[in-house]
Amino acid sequence: MTAPWTCPFCPLRCDDLVRDAPVRDDVVRDALVRDDLVRDDLVRDDVVRGAECPKRDRHLGDLAGGTLLGPLVAGRPASWAEALQAAARRLGDSAEVQVDGFAGDLQTARAAVATAAALAATLRLDSTATLSAVAAATARDGVTAATLADVRMHADRVLILGDPHAQAPRLAERFLTGIPQQILHFRPAVQGPAPPDAAAPAPGSSAAHAASDGAPLDVDIAPLPWLRSLLWRLSQQPETGAAEDKRGSPAAETWNGADHTATVEAIAGFLESGRMRAVIVMPGAFDAWAGAGAGQSELGEVGMGEVGTWLLRVIERLNDRGRGVLVSLDPAAAARQSQLWLTGFSGPLSFAARPVEPLLVGRGEPGADEADRSPEAARPVRVRLQPSWAASSASSASGPDGRPIGLESAERTNPTPAAPDSLVLLGDAATPPAVAHRAAVFLPVRWPGVDASGTTVRGDSTVTLPLGPLVDRQREGPAGEFTAAEALQRLAGQAVAAEP
Repeated sequence: MTAPWTCPFCPLRCDDLVRDAPVRDDVVRDALVRDDLVRDDLVRDDVVRGAECPKRDRHLGDLAGGTLLGPLVAGRPASWAEALQAAARRLGDSAEVQVDGFAGDLQTARAAVATAAALAATLRLDSTATLSAVAAATARDGVTAATLADVRMHADRVLILGDPHAQAPRLAERFLTGIPQQILHFRPAVQGPAPPDAAAPAPGSSAAHAASDGAPLDVDIAPLPWLRSLLWRLSQQPETGAAEDKRGSPAAETWNGADHTATVEAIAGFLESGRMRAVIVMPGAFDAWAGAGAGQSELGEVGMGEVGTWLLRVIERLNDRGRGVLVSLDPAAAARQSQLWLTGFSGPLSFAARPVEPLLVGRGEPGADEADRSPEAARPVRVRLQPSWAASSASSASGPDGRPIGLESAERTNPTPAAPDSLVLLGDAATPPAVAHRAAVFLPVRWPGVDASGTTVRGDSTVTLPLGPLVDRQREGPAGEFTAAEALQRLAGQAVAAEP
């Protein structure tokens, strides 16, 4: 017996899959009592039927091999009641609380907002530097946008910024079949090894050849000067005569001593050869350059904002001759929409004001009274939402080398990193044990799309889809007693009751 299933592991939220019928509640309950249930019986990497996807198979395999089936307090096994009480006590005693992490479904996102409000906390749901920059520019200036369905039906040229093979493996199969496309990887020339599932760089060094056959092209020029130069080249096309826009410069094509004229000209020609051009931005398209080293400092927070602005100018230029549209693929589109609906803001915000009212906060901006606190009191208790697939993919954050980062590296990008004794981590059975054991409290909760039901939003922020469980785990059993949303609600309730 099978049932439809929507995959939660990437921004596409593929809903053309079917799953085997879930394991029955009575089977799970009896097996847990006998302690002879093999984890592979709950989540198997062959439980899903449909088109092949290495990302989906990898995460299902990780979940199948997960070993953390119960809560931990200070690294030792604990009951759910004990773990929730320990977490609530820390939250109730803390002068400052931060709720952060990945929420890929509406239920978890709404609970995160409600928990932050109840605890007068700061809320920082995960995004990437790329998506934050594009969202800020779009909110300020507006852009001609489209859905993936629009692209599939109307586009005759597609430019993909970032690595779809790593972040959305079925993008071309589902939405771009038969459409000429070009992929650009923006990566510094000197970096560590590429992500394990990243596409191989284009063979040879000919940008024109790569653009002609659609092979991924590695671009080792920073995105800001590259976009400026592309805009200038688009303004110089024969149809326009003299340059109409002087905001770019051909000097940008020579960067760090390398000539990138061929790359820019090839992509400009590719875009100009179509009439309906779509630019698809992957979640971490420019993140490899965010906060990079010497000579690349222009892509700090201000520089990334400029990247968003110049990308929108490219779309504007494409609309002068034909049509150009932008599609951003956000794995946490559900979180962004929920937060916007509930608070009026989609970025980091604080509920610390009394009476509780959401206030927009900048990245790394301390609270008004933080300077008066001791370092110990100023450090917040951090409630982090981190399903294993978000921690091990570029859906949440990426480091200077473009590789996906997990909790340890994410703390380096967080303005208020959590000490081990102040971290409440909501993960799952596949959370790396080293990460779970370093948290003050670890809760292996149930997540929509894996072992709970819920609702999600596709990465283009237009289509709402159901999330069904792969397993029907017994709620009263010791493993995964609560969903992420239920755990957040319990934590908030007990923490408020525990406040002095």
